Amino acid sequence: MQSCATIQHMSISAQQFRELLDRYLNNTASHAERDVLDMFFDSYGTDLSDPGFPENNPRLQNEILQTIHSRIGSSAKPDKNSLVRLWLPVAAAISIFVLAYFFINKTVQSGGNQYAASTLVEEKTSKGQKLLTILSDGTKVYLNGESKILFPQAFSHTTREVTVTGEAFFEVVKDVKPFIVHATQIKTEVLGTSFNIKNPEGGAVEVTLVEGSVNIVTPSGKSSILKPNQQAVVPFNTAEIITKEVNILRYTSWKDNILYFEQTTLKEAISTLESWYAVRIDIQNPALEKCVITAKYQDEPLGNVLSSFQFLLSLNITRMDEGHFTITGKGCK
Repeated sequence: MQSCATIQHMSISAQQFRELLDRYLNNTASHAERDVLDMFFDSYGTDLSDPGFPENNPRLQNEILQTIHSRIGSSAKPDKNSLVRLWLPVAAAISIFVLAYFFINKTVQSGGNQYAASTLVEEKTSKGQKLLTILSDGTKVYLNGESKILFPQAFSHTTREVTVTGEAFFEVVKDVKPFIVHATQIKTEVLGTSFNIKNPEGGAVEVTLVEGSVNIVTPSGKSSILKPNQQAVVPFNTAEIITKEVNILRYTSWKDNILYFEQTTLKEAISTLESWYAVRIDIQNPALEKCVITAKYQDEPLGNVLSSFQFLLSLNITRMDEGHFTITGKGCK
């Protein structure tokens, strides 16, 4: 299990800031994250005499410039002239990135009481792990393997906001304050409900509702209210919301350590097994990938599950070495 780490105990990396800035610009940043950048813009121009300000710190200037050059794909080493140009008005866009990067790190390192910078907590799981996290309001969050959640140690007086990457199941405690889950290209708004959200990198976002109601909102303003047993799918890099009726067990049983396959292709099922058991399974014959399987397994070791697959689909499964298997067979009709 990954240990909790408050951001006040670590410096924000360039990558983390770029992700924050991207969320700010496409309107998917959380309230807490927006506060950090808003505080920077409010204070812009007031700290120029600060001896720690980048303009007065060549080493920090060079470090930030390396980050900027890396961001724009340049391999050239920054020189003094580029340092000067960085702070000129004609480079305002880059300056904002640099100044905000400095501001956030300064705020974090100072241990101030700014809401976002001093209280955000990150929980992660690796392949094969699952994790239950209880938030400050009592909300339970079940985190699936290879997933991440970012949340404040204590929610504000007006809202409850978290950010999720990967897959998580929420049992949200009812409260007058809205509960908002931010994903790559949507935000999910609730008051008190149970739902699953899957937000894979570079893939479609899925929100599956168990009980209560949720409102799915895209950055363009499109929205859709879900009812129990409904799922909203937002294809990657689009603002389209596709709503459909589903068997919720297929999308939520994982939190109870149940593998649930319902007319699931072998390719998709094997991908689930690889993440679930932290192994590698190669399908040698592409014709096997479209074979479908319907089965349910609870707390079963991998060997039992593979033996079941082998029987149900007439497969040949060979263990190559520790954590590596191959599947062969003729395919399915």
